[in-house]
Amino acid sequence: MGQYQLTAIATDNEGKTTTSATVWIQVGNSTPNPALPKHLVVGYWHNWNLWSAPYMPLQEVPVGYNVICVAFAIPVSHTDMTMTFAPAQVSKAAFIADIKATQQRGTKVLISIGGATAPIELNTDADRQKFITSMRAIITEYGFDGMDIDVEGSSVILDAGDTDFTNPTTPKVKNLISATRTLCNEFGDDFILSAAPEVQYLQGGFANYGGAFGGYLPVIHGLRDKLTYVHPQLYNTGTQFGPDNQIYAQSTADFAVAMSEMLLRGFPVGRNTNAMFPPLRQDQVAIGLPAKPEAAPAGGYLAPAKVHQALDYLMKGTSFGGRYTLQNASGYPDFRGVMTWSVNWDKTNAYEFVNNHAPYFNSKTKGSKKATTLQLKSYPNPMKSATTLSVNTHYASNTTILVFNRQGNVVKQLCQNKQLAKGQHSFYINLEGLPDGVYYCTAIQEGKTVQSVKIIKK
Repeated sequence: MGQYQLTAIATDNEGKTTTSATVWIQVGNSTPNPALPKHLVVGYWHNWNLWSAPYMPLQEVPVGYNVICVAFAIPVSHTDMTMTFAPAQVSKAAFIADIKATQQRGTKVLISIGGATAPIELNTDADRQKFITSMRAIITEYGFDGMDIDVEGSSVILDAGDTDFTNPTTPKVKNLISATRTLCNEFGDDFILSAAPEVQYLQGGFANYGGAFGGYLPVIHGLRDKLTYVHPQLYNTGTQFGPDNQIYAQSTADFAVAMSEMLLRGFPVGRNTNAMFPPLRQDQVAIGLPAKPEAAPAGGYLAPAKVHQALDYLMKGTSFGGRYTLQNASGYPDFRGVMTWSVNWDKTNAYEFVNNHAPYFNSKTKGSKKATTLQLKSYPNPMKSATTLSVNTHYASNTTILVFNRQGNVVKQLCQNKQLAKGQHSFYINLEGLPDGVYYCTAIQEGKTVQSVKIIKK
């Protein structure tokens, strides 16, 4: 299973040969995780309080975010690779309940490992086993939907002489790949695996390979059959070579397109055409951007309109007249989406990121079989005891509509696997006798959660 490079050699009657262009084929594991939407808006969530981007309750993350990466699980110390995680502002039980309630509304919640200040170096078999055992326990206890690899700094710096990304010799890199594969295998096909490499550690392997440059390449390659998607940090990075061998700067649409197509088309590692990094699937590639300029002190912020220019070019081939020319002129319609650092920063910016990008991707499926929408039509909301929910279905389907409390428990069942015709439907929601607080009304269409809305009773 995996991706393979094929060429055809033709020989004529005189023994002369010619070789075709290289093509890549995928064998096995080509189906995206079915539990996720086609396109994603991913946000990191801070498990700490920062004066400029304050702590926020997990359930306050807007429903426009399809995936939340909880930052971070970290090692006990630089020499002990036992991973630890504890909620900073609430009890463990309350946080587990928050995760469950967030998942019930249709949002996936991952645990992210590492971060900028907590290197993870699995230098020995003992380190590897400590990592596996402790991450297994964290994921199981909290009920996370998957794991995000956000290791930085020394975590994936290659040892001298480690020159083949397909067969790494650096122990901490080999052990990270092996440990992650073990966890993926244990948790099964629905386990979500994502990664957020810094550009230098991924695309930087095009111009040079060794040390930090391209240090993530063996990790991504070694996990490509398990990887749900990668969203490189297109910020705090300066300039980089694109696949056309031209230099592009962060904070531009050109940079987003060039860095993305490098992963979608593959590239020669260290400019060595005999060492080609195979392309990732379209659904395995997204872009990571800061929610506002202050979130990335060294640069990389890109205004929503510029982000949409880049996405229109990447996904539809609609040029915005930039310097970079898309090699695949028709674009990549299954491009996965966008990630931001972070939800907390986004909140301080009036949710500019999610309010612009969630509607952009939702419009891609408008009118399709996934386009059921839920909308609170009657008010007040906040309400005292009751309100009316207006449901607009774009096609006839078996639909279940439930109301959950903050703990993720069902408090009302509005309909159970009922055949709803295409069109508008209304449901009366009476929460009299229930405690004041936040509730979530969720529609499950043909067995899949498709939409949630927040209801506030006070």
